[in-house]
Amino acid sequence: IENTFMKRILFICIMSWGLFANAQELKDVTLLFNLEDYSIYTDAEDSLSQIVSSKQPVFYMEDTQKPSIPFMSVSIKIPSNKNYVGFTYKMVKQSYSDGIYLNTNPKIVPANNGYKDEKKYFVKYPEAIYPEENVRFEGINNYGPYKVLNFNVSPWIFNSQNHSLDFVSSITLSLELSPELKMKN
Repeated sequence: IENTFMKRILFICIMSWGLFANAQELKDVTLLFNLEDYSIYTDAEDSLSQIVSSKQPVFYMEDTQKPSIPFMSVSIKIPSNKNYVGFTYKMVKQSYSDGIYLNTNPKIVPANNGYKDEKKYFVKYPEAIYPEENVRFEGINNYGPYKVLNFNVSPWIFNSQNHSLDFVSSITLSLELSPELKMKN
């Protein structure tokens, strides 16, 4: 009986060690945004606004039924012996403007087709808050001894019901990583 009891204790210890050895870890990355990198352009004809940046490379989503919230690509390097599991994030935001009406995302068209966008004098968006998520995971690339996690990030939040615009001054990403398990042949 004592021998069986000792075997069980040893088995539990070995299993516990294996769980701790493969424990997941969190890596925090803080992204800082500068309000001075952006400006709001308001069309005098229709009073619709668009957020633009001459200092940051930004892009807009393809859905032309949503407000023109700028995004930027962010890449985060992790060691190649780690697996990406997921992420959470926290934001620090401040009120920027009330009573603003954002234009829709621009339509992507070839530059040489003579396309002229029709003017919109009132845009009603179905959802209250845009973007739905300020951080979107896009994928992983392998580069030698590293993996690169690619995210699309926006430092803006638009409330389409009360027409308020908030600026996000920082986003802290908590990346959940686990050790890469190597299979023995």
